[in-house]
Amino acid sequence: MIPAPDPLEAVRWEHHEVAVYQGLNLPSFATFQHEVVFASVDALDRKIDSLRASEEEVERTFAADHYGDLRQSTIEAFLLSTQSMHERALRGLMVGMAGMKNCPGDRIQQIQRCSLDGKGPNLLRFFQELFDAPMEWFGIQADLQFLHLLGNALRHGNGDSAIKIHQRAPSLWITWLAPGTTIGGFYTVPPDAPRHPAFDTITLPRVLLEQMMMAVTSFWEDIEFVRCNSFSKKSEGVEKHMNELRSKRARRSHQRVWTPS
Repeated sequence: MIPAPDPLEAVRWEHHEVAVYQGLNLPSFATFQHEVVFASVDALDRKIDSLRASEEEVERTFAADHYGDLRQSTIEAFLLSTQSMHERALRGLMVGMAGMKNCPGDRIQQIQRCSLDGKGPNLLRFFQELFDAPMEWFGIQADLQFLHLLGNALRHGNGDSAIKIHQRAPSLWITWLAPGTTIGGFYTVPPDAPRHPAFDTITLPRVLLEQMMMAVTSFWEDIEFVRCNSFSKKSEGVEKHMNELRSKRARRSHQRVWTPS
């Protein structure tokens, strides 16, 4: 079967220079990912492993649990940081393109304040207007939408976003059982029990954080690809760079480290 053509290959931007001055700085984001995020989580994992191997009972139990809670809070903080960095960069890119296209001031204000995909003006609609392509063509949109839900829930707790997260990835609640579930033939969760668990009982694994960061990187790699593809003339170096980005795009589905379940 012949694979479907990549829709990004046909996208060209007249004002492609906007992506140089606005948007996410991929090298800086990679440094943040490896030297701050993963280094911090790795250090906590080593500490937890050390405490659990301790001969002191207090360390094996209370201290290890304390650092386990700290690890969870650290992953939450890095998920929030990742979502905020992406959204801020996205709005900056869109505002920059709106300025190049001489959009009126009220339209720019809407881009700065509107929701991602709510009713009325939203970022998805503005993106397609400004960049002549739907946002879903860039990166891994299902993951980016999930990251958006995580950001909302981490900021606000229980609510619509938390419910949607549970519907998409119930396995993140490792201690929750659905109403009507029977345990060992001795106990049945009451049928009138809550249909969705409290958000603060979620467990956020490292692989989820890795996948969300991969999704953000993928989005901005695709922005970079279209920027380069918009050049009227491409040097050998640019062509090589674009081929590397094509290869990365083709490998994404095989490099996933976490999938909602």
